[in-house]
Amino acid sequence: MALRNQYTALSSEAHDDGIEPLINRRKALMRARDERLKGKNTAAANDRLLDSGSLLPNKRTDDDEEDDEYDADESMSLLESKSSNYLTALQKSFNSPPSQYSNFEVKEMYTAVKRADQDGTKRPLVKQLLTKLHDATPNDSRVLRRLARMEQEDGNISTARQILQHGLRRNPNDAHLLQGLGNIELSSGNDVAARRYFRSAIQANPEFPNPHHALGTLEHSRGRIRVATSILKKGLKSCPANHRLHHALGDLYRDAGLFDLAESSYRSGLAHGPNWSRPFAYTALSYLSYEKNRDLDACRNWLRRGLGINNGMHSQGWIALAHLEESEGLIVEAREVYIEAITRYEMILAKKRNLREGQGRQDEKHNTQMSQTSIRPPSNGAKPAIDPVRSGDKWMNVYKSWAQFEDKHGSYRTANDAFSRGTIAFPRDWSLPLQWARLQVKYGMKERARKLFAVACDRAGSSHADPYRL
Repeated sequence: MALRNQYTALSSEAHDDGIEPLINRRKALMRARDERLKGKNTAAANDRLLDSGSLLPNKRTDDDEEDDEYDADESMSLLESKSSNYLTALQKSFNSPPSQYSNFEVKEMYTAVKRADQDGTKRPLVKQLLTKLHDATPNDSRVLRRLARMEQEDGNISTARQILQHGLRRNPNDAHLLQGLGNIELSSGNDVAARRYFRSAIQANPEFPNPHHALGTLEHSRGRIRVATSILKKGLKSCPANHRLHHALGDLYRDAGLFDLAESSYRSGLAHGPNWSRPFAYTALSYLSYEKNRDLDACRNWLRRGLGINNGMHSQGWIALAHLEESEGLIVEAREVYIEAITRYEMILAKKRNLREGQGRQDEKHNTQMSQTSIRPPSNGAKPAIDPVRSGDKWMNVYKSWAQFEDKHGSYRTANDAFSRGTIAFPRDWSLPLQWARLQVKYGMKERARKLFAVACDRAGSSHADPYRL
């Protein structure tokens, strides 16, 4: 019961954060019916429908490794489903054992877990909630993927592997779980096992594009160009509208110097991809323009075009633009790119936080957490104010790149400010304070270096050895 209260409280936060309530009129009527019937078998039916792999889509949320995450905002409602398997699933569900959770409550769990995961202060709670959510929706492999990913991020590789293997014992042909195990083996340096899992995932579901992409990019990175080309082309036969496969094939052609074919593949990715994927294609086209004929104006135009989408939150594009200016010796312009990027990022997140606070949330514990994690004003007078890091946030790389740039082209003060802002913005990361400590050593600030090494070790815990080596 306590956990259910936590779900409710966190889900309430999610709605207060500006996440639109997910229950339309028909869902509300269904919930009212559940409450009138007071029967657990009705709730079980709803659970089984939500659990059904054919009725619950797996939305791709970004263009990187972690694209099997669930997204509570995009889950399919029961009455909105147009699947031809609806009646079959419905009949099967009424014969299923009773469940303690209704469809509405499971939906709230998804929202609560997503909200807690995006708040950098509730990581242990997220794992606890995900475990309970798996109990409520045992056939949803996305929950296990999210839980395994978090364990992997924390350095618990064996635990992550065990979670996915446990899921496979229940669903041995689940392509998402096989894909997840392939990613774990790849990150552990076991290419043979990774290839085996990716091939098994493709065999289990040829229309699932991720293992095609993972296996193709693995072979590309190992220099097996002909094999990689064959894998990606076969993947596109099964998934002709998948923008990531088009993009990966474009990368392969670009590395091979086949620039016209690369451009064609990137443009195919643009044609098929959703709006959020366009900045990745535009960034790739900027690389292509540089490698093809060093057309700097075209490079800048492609990058700026990508940064005009999604409020400029494409971190990779900002880094590419700053590196372009730096490579041409335009140090002032490169610094302006970093400042523009970080300022925009921090302003957008501050606006989101202010929106939540303006909607009347008065949770005292939350306010205390926020006051403890607010960023200190840097010495240059700027006043950033951002939330703790959310899961999967790639902007840490922008802070790292900026700090390294200032260390090379700026001063101790400017590099120190960049590390300071990045370290506070990403309170769980150990690599930023480690790099910051090295800066202190470089300038003879031994006492500050010791303190930062201690911070890095504390954040790394037993998951990473690097901070302890120095």
